Amino acid sequence: MKRVFIKSDSLYTENTLIFKEDNLHYLKNVLRVRENERIQAVDSSKHITYEATISHISKAIVKAEIISSVQADIQDQITISIIQGIPKSQKMDYIIQKCTEIGADQFYPLASKRCIPDISLKKDKKIARWQKISSEAAKQSRRITVPDIHEPVAIGNLQNIFAHHDINIILWEEENAMTLKQALKQKTPKSISLTIGPEGGFEQEEIVKMVDYGGIPVTIGNTILRTETAPIAVCAMLTYEYRL
Repeated sequence: MKRVFIKSDSLYTENTLIFKEDNLHYLKNVLRVRENERIQAVDSSKHITYEATISHISKAIVKAEIISSVQADIQDQITISIIQGIPKSQKMDYIIQKCTEIGADQFYPLASKRCIPDISLKKDKKIARWQKISSEAAKQSRRITVPDIHEPVAIGNLQNIFAHHDINIILWEEENAMTLKQALKQKTPKSISLTIGPEGGFEQEEIVKMVDYGGIPVTIGNTILRTETAPIAVCAMLTYEYRL
């Protein structure tokens, strides 16, 4: 069944959904819906999935009559935040797409010392692009929520971000004692942040700062993963550990 994300104000009446602007284009030109066709409409802010039948299509609006709705229960689900050192090329696109499919809940692009790209001049365009990629990946994977893409942060901003998570994992290729499994056993978390460096990793002084903020450097084995591979691999591990 075709699926679209909606905002709460799309609920025109108790039994009718009305779509305009971006969703209008998506329904008409991408999904190519037809009258009497059934669709799913997801209100991610309220965690409600509606099943509805298309009742009217015009140049200005698409209307759908609600058949049923399901309220998702996500109160006890752990949240996963990806803090990713900004990589070269379009690797961030790939990271956001795949981690969204796997289950990440929010992304923080991280400007560390070894980051080569400077996105400051194109920040708004980049964030909008990444948010669109996240939204499309959420639709494809039939998620009930769309991850948030935050503005780029510096190492100094991580103190506040770490304070809002129960466990703060740092992937570091120089760590050889603390494993991911050992770090996760320290407490039963409701939220986890995962910090990954760019190509070239983190500098020693950055690790010292992050540890001072409450981060835990860990190893995930003997091999060194690429910056675009590591978050996907560990996000999958966390999803397996806490959600399956």
